[in-house]
Amino acid sequence: MKIAFKWDLVLKIAVAMQLVLAINFAGAVAMCLASTEQTSPDVHQLSANRYAELDSLTADVLKKELEIERLSLRFFLEATPANRWKAWRYFLFQESNAAGIEAGLQVGIVERARQLAHQKVGRRDLEDSLIPQMVGQFVGAAGDGVELTLNAIRAFETRRKKLDEKNVRREVSKLQAEIEKELNERTEILSRSTSLSQAELGIFSAEQKVLVDLQRLAQLQFNDYRNTVRRQEVSQNVFYVLDAAKNLTGAAGNLVGIDQQFDQRPALGVPSNVLTTISGALIAANPLLSRLAGVASEHHQYSRKAHDPIRQSAIDALNKDLIELKNLCQLHERDVLQIAMINRLAIYDNHNEKDSDYVKQLKRERQKAYGAALNRVFVGGFVGSAKMSLGITGIIASDRFPKSPVGGAPMLLGGTTAYASATLVTLGDNLTIEVQRELQYQHNKKLHRLPREVLEEQISRLVQLETPLNK
Repeated sequence: MKIAFKWDLVLKIAVAMQLVLAINFAGAVAMCLASTEQTSPDVHQLSANRYAELDSLTADVLKKELEIERLSLRFFLEATPANRWKAWRYFLFQESNAAGIEAGLQVGIVERARQLAHQKVGRRDLEDSLIPQMVGQFVGAAGDGVELTLNAIRAFETRRKKLDEKNVRREVSKLQAEIEKELNERTEILSRSTSLSQAELGIFSAEQKVLVDLQRLAQLQFNDYRNTVRRQEVSQNVFYVLDAAKNLTGAAGNLVGIDQQFDQRPALGVPSNVLTTISGALIAANPLLSRLAGVASEHHQYSRKAHDPIRQSAIDALNKDLIELKNLCQLHERDVLQIAMINRLAIYDNHNEKDSDYVKQLKRERQKAYGAALNRVFVGGFVGSAKMSLGITGIIASDRFPKSPVGGAPMLLGGTTAYASATLVTLGDNLTIEVQRELQYQHNKKLHRLPREVLEEQISRLVQLETPLNK
């Protein structure tokens, strides 16, 4: 009885211990499950963590490429301000110049015709014909001086803002070096990665090509703006200098001519008309020489001839690489990798479209500039030749008839009439150009497409593109 009782007690104790162990085991399992549920990331989170370093590097590269574009636009905006009043101001100086010359020439035509009719020289009337021409040319030279001074002030202000070519070029070079370093880091990460699948490596490698294309295009665009600014600045300033020279030379010829008539010194007739001839040659040569000076000032490795094929090649490469990247991303539809790429693909698409628009805009601007340059060369050649004919006939008349001014009157009448007709062309051409410019300004203003508005809009668009990268 005693032994049976002991075995029964042991059995009960064993059963109780098994129940306690079972309860403890169940609690441990429950706690483990709860802990796993709270701390374990899902598949997307694991994937996102694997992409974090690459995403961060890619975002940094893109932000720096967008910063280069913004710098290029701000540099161009500051260096080439579209000042409506600058055009009107210079128009008024030039038109006053031409009007003074035309008034004097008309008086000269009347006096030369009177000489032929009455065989008598009215020296006072000849003086009166030269004074308005001299005053008009001094006004024209003053206009050139004003524009050169304002250009110098603007260049100083641009340097003060650190948006001149030297400072911007230094900043662009710094950004390009940082981009190059980060692209190399990205390449190294891809080469030693063991957590990415072959498909994922393919996508990130394709994106690397797109980033390199964008880096190249950003630099090409800056080079374009840099050359355009330099060409315009040099061409414009050389034009003003040569225009001032022709005005001052012509005014000097008028002054010597006035002295010739006032003091009755026939020997001054030749130097007076030599100065007039030189002034006419400067009128004819200025449009061509100023344009050639602008072209010569360009960085030749970035010239249009060298740059256009390179830019088109870069755009074609971006098109090709972007198509490849999109095709690879479509294979990962609704995958976390594609989700991470959505914002960047939008930037790449936008950039690709912008580059195509930029090339079209560049072609339109070049055609417009070429047409304006041709017009200036034609009008300058015509007016300059007419003034040279006045000077040459004056030299011949002064040399052949030093003591008989009436003898040279027929030649002088022909030369004066030719130059007067050409000056009328100058008056009409100046007015036509300014009216067309004002109409274009009003049209663009109505559409909110003024040059400054367009550039500021492009800068704002780049800021908007960068916003998702900062999140």
